Amino acid sequence: MLGHAYNFHAHFFLVCRNLQRYMHYNGRWEAHVASQKLETKQVDEIKEKIVELEDNGTELKDYTWLSQVCACM
Repeated sequence: MLGHAYNFHAHFFLVCRNLQRYMHYNGRWEAHVASQKLETKQVDEIKEKIVELEDNGTELKDYTWLSQVCACM
């Protein structure tokens, strides 16, 4: 009977450890996906602002440097 209880506890420990590992990596993955969504939104907003600034006739006419930064994101 002692061997059965030991196997149960060892199995339970492994299950808990695997669950914690899964939750850790799942949290990291969810944070990565959320970051990508925000980054995409930010790049779109920057591109809209570039068009707006170019259309308004601001002093600085060349925004290619900012477009290049957006391309790197």
